[in-house]
Amino acid sequence: MTQTLVRGCVPETDSLPVEFENIADRAKEVLEYHFPKMGIVAENERRLQRQALHSAMRELDIRPFLDSHVASYMKKMKSRYTPWWSKFLLFLDPVLVISFLASFAVMIVSGPTYMITSSALASIVLAYSLCCFLITSVAITILVSVEEKRKKNGQGPITVPVAEWDTIPIENYQGMVPEFALQTAVDLKERCPKASFYIEELGIKLRRLDPFLVVEYAGLRYYVEVWNEPNFEQKREV
Repeated sequence: MTQTLVRGCVPETDSLPVEFENIADRAKEVLEYHFPKMGIVAENERRLQRQALHSAMRELDIRPFLDSHVASYMKKMKSRYTPWWSKFLLFLDPVLVISFLASFAVMIVSGPTYMITSSALASIVLAYSLCCFLITSVAITILVSVEEKRKKNGQGPITVPVAEWDTIPIENYQGMVPEFALQTAVDLKERCPKASFYIEELGIKLRRLDPFLVVEYAGLRYYVEVWNEPNFEQKREV
């Protein structure tokens, strides 16, 4: 599968705090709504932080990847690296239990019916339900015995290998972050000291694929770099 991520433009910065204060004053006059003082302070701070982040991204020519492209890519990659049979296993346990209970219930009903009427339909239903009951009983017994054996050996329960996108704070990340991505994070952090950075990557078993560098600040969240995928750009655009 080939898919190229597209970078967008840095969004327009929110209105300046003074404009927000004017709106709050107008709301008090027109609507008789008194905006909490602490709310005005917090909103002013949030908008200043957003303005600082957007200004830094423009200055450094860091254009974030389009969220829609990232979401589409993540969905496709998760589906690609999740084995088809694991999706079946996710439904195996409830299907076995439901089949066991359903076949048992049908036997309870069809058994007396066959004994009273001796009809061919009742005999077929009874035979079918009995087969289902025996098969599901054997399957459940095997699963329980396997779980018990794993438990005795100090192993965890049977897990289904499903690919998931994990978000890890950059300070806790154990993988290698390339120089260009570190440079992006350092440049933004120097200009926005309260910004947080994360690595978001696809994980399945011991494999880690396509890490994204994510910046979060004042309620904003941008995918600014990505590596390991050969179809993606391996350096910051100039």
